[in-house]
Amino acid sequence: MAEDYKIINEGKAQLQLPPTVFYNPVQEFNRDLSVFVVRTYLKRNVWHYKKEEKFVTERGGLKILDALSASGLRSIRYAKELGPSGAIVKRIIANDLSATAVDLIKKNIELNNVQDKVESSLSDATALLYKSTHFDDRFHVIDIDPFGTASPFLHAAISAIGDGGLLMITCTDAAVLCGNASESCFARYGSTSLKGEFCHDQALRIVLRAVEGQAAMQGRHIKPLLSLSIDFYVRIFIQVFSGQSETKKSSSKLSMVYLCKQCKTTELQPLGVHALKKDSKQAASNNVAVKYSFKPADVKLDSKCHVCGGSYTLGGPIWSDPIHDNDFLQLLKEELKLPETKEDFATFRRMEGMIHMCSEELPLPLLYSMDSISSVLRVGMPKIKDIKSALLNANFQISATHTNSNGFKTNAPSSVVWDIFCQYTELYKLTLKDPLALAVLARRSDKIKYNFTRNSAIMSESERKSLLRFQVNPTAEWGPKSRPTACKTKDTNSQVKSGSRTVEDGDISSESKKRKLSPKSDDIDL
Repeated sequence: MAEDYKIINEGKAQLQLPPTVFYNPVQEFNRDLSVFVVRTYLKRNVWHYKKEEKFVTERGGLKILDALSASGLRSIRYAKELGPSGAIVKRIIANDLSATAVDLIKKNIELNNVQDKVESSLSDATALLYKSTHFDDRFHVIDIDPFGTASPFLHAAISAIGDGGLLMITCTDAAVLCGNASESCFARYGSTSLKGEFCHDQALRIVLRAVEGQAAMQGRHIKPLLSLSIDFYVRIFIQVFSGQSETKKSSSKLSMVYLCKQCKTTELQPLGVHALKKDSKQAASNNVAVKYSFKPADVKLDSKCHVCGGSYTLGGPIWSDPIHDNDFLQLLKEELKLPETKEDFATFRRMEGMIHMCSEELPLPLLYSMDSISSVLRVGMPKIKDIKSALLNANFQISATHTNSNGFKTNAPSSVVWDIFCQYTELYKLTLKDPLALAVLARRSDKIKYNFTRNSAIMSESERKSLLRFQVNPTAEWGPKSRPTACKTKDTNSQVKSGSRTVEDGDISSESKKRKLSPKSDDIDL
């Protein structure tokens, strides 16, 4: 090993780096979480599905693809940290389009002595995926972690994943997904993003809709296992299945979003509906096409907002089904209790807090924001405990959300939420003078008086255990780094144009802000 190389340790892996790059720990949580999810997926046999179990046994194990591998760190960690369940993994492919990156991958594979499990690949990620669409060649775990949007890889990834396979996707273009460039969002994902306090929840659902759309076109469907808004990116874990009949439900899992221009209330309009057929024999069938009737949804919204009378802005479509799978979350929580889990992951506390929060979230689209509603009414923000108590005492459900520290989800109608906030202002003799606030007040109902007496169920498990629920940025300039200068070289140019990166954004980032490097530099963002 050359003397000018430096060694970085993360998890059980060692990373050998040239002097022109430096290690940035921003994405360590992403990798810790990915290793933990894959470990649980294998250990708890979540991958068992139809013919796949027999297929894997006959061919000696599962295959994992790290499609945009950069330094090989992620692949090496998979090889060394999946535990006994990792024995079922036959091969891990660490792929990159950059020859410079692949040379580094080879060095790191040798350094970690995982040549028997990990192999390097110099290929365009999309081309490699399309070469692996035959049943015998499909992967069981695919990790797509690009610079920016993952949309150029979605169709190929869906084609190359086995039945019941785990597809892990990162998108770092949060600004686009959160409404700052709705036209770019539509071009990339086929959905119009809206600005609002709900934007990070929306971002997850736009990406899921894009994946579902690509899957449905291939006669496949998805089941989101875990969907997270983290720092400056989204990270989703999805199981992919085949089945033409199940894809018929696709439109009923999607909705358009109506956002009031004045009070910022959101309403959903489903694209389709499915219902059990009235015939008892048909309703008892295991065939989805026989069991359900399908039709486009009726429009039930008025042209004006029922809260304030304002007009709507239209966004979407978004995924309006659950973004987490409760059964899988319970498996993750059980694995978190094991002593080795805490020992193996440096970001254990954050991982524990986020997984518990996701398990407590109501499976409802978007959210309400304490800040936004208080801003419309021009009053100080109420205590969340009072709002929670009023909703619980009225027999509604309410939960926090990991995407917004001042947000909440509830199954109460939006009219009830606004009634409660208005009654709260009256309870504390807060005078509403703003014209918009008065418009809201004029439309509220006086028929129901809500009870703000403190409800004993307002504390969630994560709150009672004082888990780390919301991460405070641990260092200055915490966020995505600039595009690596190596992306300007010939061997990476085509992949950059497709909206990807050849190395892991945020893992090791170029010092482009500190110094200027020529395009010939081997500085790469790992």
